[in-house]
Order: sequence, then C-alpha cells, then structure tokens
Amino acid sequence: MKKILKRAIFLMMTVGLFVSVCGCGNLKSSAQQEKENEEKCQLTLELLKEKYEEDFEILSYFYDGGFNALCYPVNHPEMIFDAYVPNGKISEDTYAEEILIRTLQQKCNEVLDELGIEYYCRPVIFYYEKYMGSGKFDKEGSKEYIEEYYSIDLVKDIRESEVMIEVYIVMDEEYDSEKLYYTVYDLLSVMSINDGSVGYNFITKSEMDYLRQYYDKASLNMGSSPVDTFYDSSVGIIDFNVINTKYEDFKSRFDEYQSRARAEKNDLFR
Repeated sequence: MKKILKRAIFLMMTVGLFVSVCGCGNLKSSAQQEKENEEKCQLTLELLKEKYEEDFEILSYFYDGGFNALCYPVNHPEMIFDAYVPNGKISEDTYAEEILIRTLQQKCNEVLDELGIEYYCRPVIFYYEKYMGSGKFDKEGSKEYIEEYYSIDLVKDIRESEVMIEVYIVMDEEYDSEKLYYTVYDLLSVMSINDGSVGYNFITKSEMDYLRQYYDKASLNMGSSPVDTFYDSSVGIIDFNVINTKYEDFKSRFDEYQSRARAEKNDLFR
C-alpha cells in the first residue's frame, strides 16, 4: 500500500513539474509569436507603401496558408482589403477589387436613395480573373493604376463580367415593386455592363443594423453575406437593355417571398 501511495505521489509531482515547464514554454512561445506578428504587420505596411506610394493601416490579421492582413489606406479608410504576405512579399492583395466594388456601391446608392426606402447595397462581381488575372496590378506603375480606378467614371473592365447587386430591404416595409423592377436599368447602367442582375433580399431591421456595422470594418467583396437571406427576388438585364423577367412574374415572386420572409422570420425571432 505504501509503495502504491509513494508511486502516486511521485506521479503527481512529475505531472505538476511537466505542466509547469510546458506553461512557461507556452508563455515564451506566445510572446515570440506576438513579436513575429508585429514584424509581419510592419513589413506588410512597408510593402504596401512601396507598391502604392501611400500610407496604410492594418485593421486585423489572420493566418490562412500564410499571413493575411485586413488593411485600409489612411486617406480612404472605407477601402478595407486583404493583403496576403506568405513569404516576406505581397503575393496578392485586393486593393483594386475593393475600389471597384466601393465605386459601384456609391453609384448604386445614388440611384437607390431616390426610392426613399431603407436599404443596404452590396455589389458582387464574379470572375475577377477575366480582367484582374493579367497581373497588371503587380507590375511597376501600380500607383498609377490605382489612381485611375479612383478617378474613372465607368469601370470599363467590368463590361464583360457578371455582376450581382444585392439590395437588402426590411421585410416589414411596404414597397412599390414596379419602381424596384425598373430600377434594375439604372442600377446596372451605372457601370455600362452587358449582363447583370439585382436581387432584393428581405431581412429584419436588426439584421440591417448589423449589416451596416459589419461592413464598416470588413472588406465589401470578401466572402458571403454575414446575415442569412432565405429569399431574394431577382431581376436582370441581358444585351444591355433587355430585362430577363416580365414585371408580372417579378411582382408575384416579390410578394410571395416577402410574405414568406415575414412569416418565417417573425416566427424565428418571436
């Protein structure tokens, strides 16, 4: 019995010593990692300044196959973009894409403001590689290309791309569906695109507030929507001026989806 007791005490002391040593090791490792993160952040800022000749700040960072930083230019804090710096150099960044998206959003907002409704507009451009894959933003003169994207009225590079403009509206409000239907022309014409669509998504008032707060600190063109939208009533154009859905069909679908959203979401949040 005494041997068993001695062995148990010895085991407990050994485990305690092991935990203590490991704990110190973790603290040291944590401090070392923090220092490494600071160095990576500083390097990222230096590389971005060298590339675009302007100052940037880092909003947050994460690891996904390498070091990723969510950044924004000091003079345009709304342009939050991702910079991927895996091996001491910028492998990829989405600064130009973010300018495209924000430019389109601003132009769409001007159209939607005329409707006098509460909304949030998030454009989505598919297949960036059709016009971003050439690598022109990675060669010398990047600053000039960025200035061009800030200044142009129509982003011609999107002309042959697919665009989806997500318009979030509060499900409990009343809407003039005919106005929303014909607004598709104005929304898509601001970028002179050949093909595209507008989706009206029904969400709650609290989801609308969250959406705005979320994109104040996030890239507009990264990932899917942070709120669940089970219903969207879409309408698009093809060949620049042909709406792909009859108004009667759009109105029927719009009314149906709004009713279902009200019923199911009100039950969900009850």
